[in-house]
Amino acid sequence: HLVRVYLVDVYVKGDKMLEIKPCPFCGNEDIQLYKLDIGKGYYYYCTNCRVEGPFSVHDEDQALELWNTRNVHASS
Repeated sequence: HLVRVYLVDVYVKGDKMLEIKPCPFCGNEDIQLYKLDIGKGYYYYCTNCRVEGPFSVHDEDQALELWNTRNVHASS
């Protein structure tokens, strides 16, 4: 079964700009929000290194919080 994803434009919510942090892996600032076409599912995606997630089943606000608070483990 093919799951489609849709680009969602959420850089402005109400009258305030959302702060979307750069990619924690490559530093790219072109980060996009995608929504799955089945059920509820949202995730942020880096257009440079193509990392995605973490995935949220609640809403785009939780997806943003998860993206902005992601921990990056440095390799030893």
